[in-house]
Amino acid sequence: MATQPVLHVVSPMWPSPEHPHIGIFVENLSSALAAAGFVVEPVALIRGRGVGPLRKARAHALLAAGLLQDTLRRADILYVHAPSWFAPLVSLSALPRHKKVVVHLHGGEASPHSRMEHLARPAVARLCRRADLVVAPSAHSAELTARAFGLDPARLFVSPSGGVDTRRFVPGDRAAARRALGLPAEGAVVGFVGRIEAQKGWEVYVDALAQLIQDGHPVTGLVVGAGGDASRLADSAQRLAVPLVRRGLVPQADLPTVYAAMDALLFPTRRAEALGLVPIEALACGVPVVGSDRFAVPEYVIPGETGHLVAPLDAPGFARAVASLLARSPAEVARMAQAARAMAERYDARRGADALAERLRALIQ
Repeated sequence: MATQPVLHVVSPMWPSPEHPHIGIFVENLSSALAAAGFVVEPVALIRGRGVGPLRKARAHALLAAGLLQDTLRRADILYVHAPSWFAPLVSLSALPRHKKVVVHLHGGEASPHSRMEHLARPAVARLCRRADLVVAPSAHSAELTARAFGLDPARLFVSPSGGVDTRRFVPGDRAAARRALGLPAEGAVVGFVGRIEAQKGWEVYVDALAQLIQDGHPVTGLVVGAGGDASRLADSAQRLAVPLVRRGLVPQADLPTVYAAMDALLFPTRRAEALGLVPIEALACGVPVVGSDRFAVPEYVIPGETGHLVAPLDAPGFARAVASLLARSPAEVARMAQAARAMAERYDARRGADALAERLRALIQ
């Protein structure tokens, strides 16, 4: 019987009991690769989110120790996620030339979100040029990475950050979902799911809902998530008289109920999204998405088919796009829900993991 290939995972993102959402897609992808026939060993991780400089420093020291120890251990593939924090250490671990190295980027490497990621770009570029394969979450991200780091596009592989479980995320009973979430049975519900921070566009979301109400559309907002701007969002909604139902962090198992309650999801991000799993989850539930017209979003939000695209800061434009969705006939609603579901299936977690597993096996054969 053939020996199962061994894959050592290194990641600064992994769930913890206190922060079960941090890096859930990394854990999900690792589980999917294990189901596809790999022996997956998480050897160097940062679990959850550290609070305070001492805890963060300790977490990174433990990750470094695990990574350096791995140089002495057998692995067919060293699989590294988001290497900005530790690219030089990965390069040291990758010195044994027999070991295959896969670098899985998550967006901030080629398009930095922080000063640290900006400073780390040269080291990440060198690591990517050494890697046997570079994985990017979308075609947009792959193109940006190839251009930023001078890579041959043939050395990049597009895999959607773990993808979406289309068996879990399915269209649901809207009336039951609204009862469960304490939402009104009548009128439209427009959702926002994700971190509540400026770059995710919560201000545009609230302003768009206020415009809809001013234009005579009775809408209720549904906000699911947490973040540093949560109290500001609540204050803004109250000031603009926007009815809002808020939920904090919701387990993945309960998210399909959240999406089932919506008529539309708004994704007004101005953060350089390497993919964006939240809108794809909504599409899998048959919910149209009104999203920003840049980054990777236009790869799955097709105007008039799965939703609409709007410039990130254009709150009136988001309001008009939602109004057009609310004016659809039942037949148009059904057609768009079907198209949304079909689009999401392209990002199915099992399909994506199987394709990635096949590419990884090709590296070691």
